[in-house]
Amino acid sequence: MQLSMFKDNGIILNATVNKDYDKTLTVLFENRGKAYLYAKGAKKPQSKLAAAVELFSVSEFVVYEGNGFLSVTQAQLIDNRYQVRNDYGIFCYACYMAELCDKIMKPEMESAEVYALLNRAFEAFCKTNINSRFVFTVFLLKLMKLEGYMPELDFCSSCSDISERYRFGQSGLVCPSCVTNAFGLTDIDAETIDGLKYIYFSDVHTLFKQNSRKELLNNLYKTALFFTEANLDIKLKSRELIY
Repeated sequence: MQLSMFKDNGIILNATVNKDYDKTLTVLFENRGKAYLYAKGAKKPQSKLAAAVELFSVSEFVVYEGNGFLSVTQAQLIDNRYQVRNDYGIFCYACYMAELCDKIMKPEMESAEVYALLNRAFEAFCKTNINSRFVFTVFLLKLMKLEGYMPELDFCSSCSDISERYRFGQSGLVCPSCVTNAFGLTDIDAETIDGLKYIYFSDVHTLFKQNSRKELLNNLYKTALFFTEANLDIKLKSRELIY
């Protein structure tokens, strides 16, 4: 029987209560991918683990690994992300983001970039002057880029021709000549295309400090959701929270 321990920072993607006081956690670790942890007695008010295992919290974990199970032995809270849990609009976005990361990430998968992106997005949610929809939109587009999904934004993704008008599909822009051969298209205008380019090629630290005009933001938001869901083809329970 092989026993081991490890220490790593992690974000709580999901937390469920078992047997009244115990918790099962889904954690995105900075260096170890996603993992399911057992936190004995974490729901008890006097538990030393209680504050560190709240949903969306960022904590440093010491984890015991044995018999195929991972158990939390120590957890030091880094940031409780209180604002993320207690603003309903932000909470809805955060639920979708956490569930999406849960679906994408696997145990032992390289996770540092996804961890950093999610952590920065949650950090941005806690800023009072930040538009939460913009943060959510940037997160989706940057996550898709990390996962290898980059839409064609300069010419038709089907025939490579350049046009004055496009629609937007699973692989990016689609010209009028190729519309009849493309599946699942959405409308897009030149300003939205420029906005997508700016987001994709700008540093995430700078982006999370910015906002966007309402009409443009709504178009970017709808396009980001469309592109994410068209390519990943996964169903999220939290989708009904996003309007």
